[in-house]
Amino acid sequence: MCNHLKKNVFVECLILVLLLSFMLSFITVAGSPEVGTIVVSNDYSTIQEAIDNASEGDTVFVKSGTYYNQTIVITKSISLVGEDPKTTIIKGKTGVLFPYTSIVIYLKANDVKISGFTVISPTAQVFCIYGSGNRTIVENNLLNSGRSAIELTGNNNNVKNNNLTRYTILCFGSNNTISGNRINSAGGIQVEGAFNSIYSNHLAFSAIMVTGDNNIINNNFITEGNTGISLKFCSGNSVFENSITGMWFRGILLHESSNNLLYDNYIVNNIGNEGQRNGYGILVTGSLQGVENNTIYRNTFLNNSYTIGLEKSYVNNHWDNGVQGNYWDDYNGTDTDEDGIGDTPHILDANNQDNFPVMDYSSIPEFPCWFILPMCIALMLTVVTIKNRLLSKIT
Repeated sequence: MCNHLKKNVFVECLILVLLLSFMLSFITVAGSPEVGTIVVSNDYSTIQEAIDNASEGDTVFVKSGTYYNQTIVITKSISLVGEDPKTTIIKGKTGVLFPYTSIVIYLKANDVKISGFTVISPTAQVFCIYGSGNRTIVENNLLNSGRSAIELTGNNNNVKNNNLTRYTILCFGSNNTISGNRINSAGGIQVEGAFNSIYSNHLAFSAIMVTGDNNIINNNFITEGNTGISLKFCSGNSVFENSITGMWFRGILLHESSNNLLYDNYIVNNIGNEGQRNGYGILVTGSLQGVENNTIYRNTFLNNSYTIGLEKSYVNNHWDNGVQGNYWDDYNGTDTDEDGIGDTPHILDANNQDNFPVMDYSSIPEFPCWFILPMCIALMLTVVTIKNRLLSKIT
């Protein structure tokens, strides 16, 4: 009897939740377009006119179409949303003297969101994000630029899931996030600010170039090009879980930089031109005093023309973390105790050696380390759920 009542209560609650969900979804659909939404080209004929007449917090919704000779300036906190990034096209001005004529969309306000456009400028920049830029989001756009596609000079911005067919994302600010972007051209992502996070980007024929401090560069996929990741005149950066393959000159360039962490990177098949000394896994250059206290461990070096290049015999850099070193495909040592670590160091030169070379690169985790915590939580919740179900059946 008790179980029957519980089942009835559960069914009634489920029906109530479904009815409420249906009513809420109906209200949202029936209310479209919502109050505070301005539609181009229903309410205004041009994008700039709609923006000028919008209030703080409004959404300017742009219908599919091609909007020519645009120079858009945003000075208030709004959302600018295209109907479809493939069919909502903004083309910049060309050959016209006009304020901000070198930029298609100029952001001079905080809390701006732009998404759903194809933005084209054959000779100029596409986006310029200026000022504090707090919580500004640029996402899901297709960008084709003759210069830098996106320039961040502010802080706390989020540039994600854009597709760049030409040129570069420039980041001069701090605490910005650049993630999930696809860049298939010369250029890439250039970072000169601090405390930025650059992750899960896919780059072909382009690179990530860092001259700022304390940035995080992880889980990026970089294929083909001159250099995968460049660290120049910088310190305190963490470079990990990146896949760098098919570079012609070097997978990672470490130049005049100290106190950086490079670990769990997959540096493979970086092969230079035949007869030329290039195709390095990692190339280290700069003065003896300028390259110190870098820690490089648990990376996979496989099928590179030259695994490591050292311009000088640098001191005080570490090629292991005291427990594990790197996997070197040219390491010839043995592992008599079968602990997965070579019995002898891997010697790079008189001052540089890996004291704990990893014998098998498959022993280096292939999934990001941040995945461990949510995986454990999910496993714990699964176990608790199963336990409660078993107890309920017993009682």
